[in-house]
Amino acid sequence: MTLTVVSSRKGNGQLFPESTLTLGPLNMGAALDGTVADLCAVPWALLWEKGRGVLLLQLQAGAWVEVVPGEAFPAPQAPTDRHVSLCFDQAGRHVFAWQHGDEFTVRQWNAAEGRYVYRGPFPGVDPTLFFDLLSHYYTPQSDVLVWFLSADRLRLCYRIQNENYATEHTAHTFTAPVWLDQAVRLPYQVQLFCTDAAGLQMVVMVGLYPVRTEDQGQATAQPPSAGELREVVIARAFLDPVAGAALPPDLGELREVVIAQAFLDPVAWAALPPAAGVLYSPFLAYSALDPVAGAALPPAAGLLFNAVIFHNPPPDALTVGAAAPTGGTLA
Repeated sequence: MTLTVVSSRKGNGQLFPESTLTLGPLNMGAALDGTVADLCAVPWALLWEKGRGVLLLQLQAGAWVEVVPGEAFPAPQAPTDRHVSLCFDQAGRHVFAWQHGDEFTVRQWNAAEGRYVYRGPFPGVDPTLFFDLLSHYYTPQSDVLVWFLSADRLRLCYRIQNENYATEHTAHTFTAPVWLDQAVRLPYQVQLFCTDAAGLQMVVMVGLYPVRTEDQGQATAQPPSAGELREVVIARAFLDPVAGAALPPDLGELREVVIAQAFLDPVAWAALPPAAGVLYSPFLAYSALDPVAGAALPPAAGLLFNAVIFHNPPPDALTVGAAAPTGGTLA
């Protein structure tokens, strides 16, 4: 098959062919189980042929075969019409977009009406269709996006099929005009290739799409082949002298700590009864006075004796009665 493809000229003087490649179902409109393998089974191509207009082709047994689209594509008119684009949606139906002037239109299948309908025209240039199932692999949340540039070619934008393309979203803003060449799928991400007036190619990375749990690698658990299972117990000691954190004791026995109050409070000298039990804790006795500050200090050494201090009153005055001697000689 020999076909002559229309080429359009970019504002920077470069030419590009009016053709596009995508993946789609084996049979158009047959989504089967709706899996990635079903919806993206074989390569498809859309091209604008000079003598026949827009054609749809499928790769079969290594050769491109023309497929009737079900309804003829609109006939674009050069040089105002350009940038034809194609992808397939969740129903296995093709979606077609093209630019006319500084606007673009999208054609898609409407299941409720049983026919193709047109969305737009929308302001923008270089429309590029993209089926994001190719990036995140989850059909229930997949959608068709049409990427495009604003009319001044300074903003990279997109519209979503699920929103009937009604809302314009901006993905990136450039400092100088660019031309949108193509959208390339990556795992959980999309690459948009653009070219500036000097012919320098730029890549805009869009995404990432969320990774679902079942998309991650699967692992099979197996019991250990050898060894012993030991319980790990982490104990905490009373205090870490540096940070105050609990640390496990090195050795020893755990004994209850009983804090008993002595008979006298050495600070306030208030009589207090013992809290309970027998007093085993060391008893600190305080000497009478510290000759410097007058503060009570514990004795350096010695034995502790309970001292009893008696307060002696002054001597009492005695009453003596006189009596006559009972014998003897008065001299």
